Amino acid sequence: MDAETAVDRLIAMGYLKYVPPSEVTGIRGQLIGTLRRGYLDSEWDRRCVSGDRRGYPADGEDLAEGWLGESLLLMKDVLQKEGVTLQSVEDDPQDDRYEVVVNGRRHLIFDAGTLKPGNSWAVAAKRLLEIVNELLGEAGSEERLYGIYGGNEGRVVLLTGGMYQLLHSPGLKLDSWWMPYPPAAIRDDGTVGR
Repeated sequence: MDAETAVDRLIAMGYLKYVPPSEVTGIRGQLIGTLRRGYLDSEWDRRCVSGDRRGYPADGEDLAEGWLGESLLLMKDVLQKEGVTLQSVEDDPQDDRYEVVVNGRRHLIFDAGTLKPGNSWAVAAKRLLEIVNELLGEAGSEERLYGIYGGNEGRVVLLTGGMYQLLHSPGLKLDSWWMPYPPAAIRDDGTVGR
């Protein structure tokens, strides 16, 4: 499948549903151009949010050091369109644990008992995916959050199951670093089983 056909299939599945109609043609072109080079992305704004409103920064170090809630807030408008209301989001890093409080509900990111040396970045990235996916599931959305890349270059992307399957089509030849992965792919040692 060529890049243009793949992007048009993604668009038919709703890939650009968060994009204002006046920007669809330009972003479609960006997606085709990047897919021809082995990855799928559109230009980022100053916060590193993609123009298609599906890709977000998820730097593992930032997430682990108490900024997971801030990452969640970057997705607020899109999550709201999916039925997720974020009335309040608060990062609560402490000496022996880190939690994020979403709408008054505490979500453990990690504590002294769950951490192993060197895996806080991966654990925090996995928890971001799990928390967002739980919120989306509770709202009845078909969208889910997947990881791409990792570590200091970490990013996440919102996709439906059909979009995820399309991006895993062998004919697309996506670079393995840009291949979306679910939370379960993140191992305890911080590596990703692609």
